[in-house]
Amino acid sequence: MSDTDALIDELSRIAVPLITIDAAELYVITATPSEVHLHLSGTYSGCPGREFVERSLLAPIVREILPKATLKVTTGARPPGREPLR
Repeated sequence: MSDTDALIDELSRIAVPLITIDAAELYVITATPSEVHLHLSGTYSGCPGREFVERSLLAPIVREILPKATLKVTTGARPPGREPLR
């Protein structure tokens, strides 16, 4: 399993249940060893709690698996052509 596959697996296993319980969705836009771009939609779209989710939930998962990657988290409408993580 590649590191990016491991990241998606961990996000699905740990982050998605916590995010979906708040009626939000998590999308992986980009996942490479140097850059990870995640997108939150639903109730986290424009929510001030997004910063807490990024800092306390998403960033530690990304750092553990891809320590050299830059993390970018955006919010807004569902990205066209993308499916949320399950």
